[in-house]
Amino acid sequence: MIYTEVKCKVVTPIISRKDPQTGEFDLTGQSIKGVLRFWFRAVAPRVIDIYRLNEDNKPKSPKENKELYELYKTYEKEKYAGLKLLENEIFGFQKKKAPFGVWVEYNKDDLRIYSKNRKNTDENNGSIKSNYDFTYALYGIERAEYLDVDSLFTLYFTFGNKNIQNVISSLLKLTSLVGGIGAKTTKGFGRFEIIQNEEEKSNKSVNERIENVLNEAELSIKEFIESKEILNTQKKLKDILIYTTQTKLLDFPNLCEGSYILKDTKIKAADLSSVISEIYKRSQKYTGSNSIGWYRQLKYVIRHNGELNKSKDSLIKLAEVLKARSKEPVEIPGAFLGLPLRYFFRKDDKVFKIFDEYDVSVEIKQEDIWIRRKPSCLRILLFRDSDGKYFVNALLLKSHISTITENRYKLSIDATKLKKENNKTIKAKLENKKAYLSADWEKLSGFIKKFEK
Repeated sequence: MIYTEVKCKVVTPIISRKDPQTGEFDLTGQSIKGVLRFWFRAVAPRVIDIYRLNEDNKPKSPKENKELYELYKTYEKEKYAGLKLLENEIFGFQKKKAPFGVWVEYNKDDLRIYSKNRKNTDENNGSIKSNYDFTYALYGIERAEYLDVDSLFTLYFTFGNKNIQNVISSLLKLTSLVGGIGAKTTKGFGRFEIIQNEEEKSNKSVNERIENVLNEAELSIKEFIESKEILNTQKKLKDILIYTTQTKLLDFPNLCEGSYILKDTKIKAADLSSVISEIYKRSQKYTGSNSIGWYRQLKYVIRHNGELNKSKDSLIKLAEVLKARSKEPVEIPGAFLGLPLRYFFRKDDKVFKIFDEYDVSVEIKQEDIWIRRKPSCLRILLFRDSDGKYFVNALLLKSHISTITENRYKLSIDATKLKKENNKTIKAKLENKKAYLSADWEKLSGFIKKFEK
């Protein structure tokens, strides 16, 4: 058994809630395993055929090799047979314990409280402030404890052997570069750095660092596959899995070549509050500022199909369709940045007047698969340089929704805030209203590549 500890420092607040209602903080080993599993799935298609097992070694009957025959039977109906088998061998499952364990230690004195209610200024005594930029980035969170910037925490690991240690170590490095821990990681929260990791201190670009860690993860996964014996089957994992680089459509975000784009936003700032403002700042209409946040401006460009002076905002078109003023098909590129689509329309805007008390959510149906929630394909990555100043990259991940060029929506209304007598009337008006998703990867990733604030 191998024991090791990894010391980490918080780069942006980690919001890991035990209960979303109370906001109580709870960072556990299970949380860490969940994050590592997510990024393992993103890397695995670079190494194996995630859809199939090697049929050449499949026994024709139980008499030939009972254990191996049963293993193939277990995965024969799995859509991701290769991925599922490898994932189970690394992370364990109900019938088999994982070959590694992890637990977390942190100082509770480093916890702070965020409250959306601006009157509770005493609660917002950490790096998260009660201003509109933070509220926008933390949409949906009313109150939460968080581990503050510069806090230290330690991950303690136990490993069955060196090969599994190398796999988990590379995945943790990858998580520190492109992921995060807890809630709102796509918006830039939950970022951390590994203190012992010399790569973090190097002068290499973020893109080079990501490529290096991806290569390390690939190699460690291959070495694990080569060495791993499948109990009682007289075979190794390498005899059952198929080495390949995945090229076909994947239904989840991944880090295969051509499936992700790293964008330098050019944003630099001295502290968290300043960098959050540069990303999510409101428009001049509300603040009198001469500029708008990077993320907000990007959303605006995408909603206009990349042509601000030639095309109409897709949300205005959507409102017109829902109010039966138009029957023209509506393309909604905003879905590229996540589902459901939630926009609150203001009373002073005549076009959106009908929506002043509720919001529009979207359900997508294609090939009998319903998608009601979908995280953004765009992840905001905040880093700090050797001087402690923040700089920002954006990671765009290709996934199922972002490759569909045309898809039909079923629109529904979240009427929880409406008066009961109005619910039926509004739902009746919106019944059978339809729009289209426009989320072509080449088109929309082109916006990201060309976008300069």
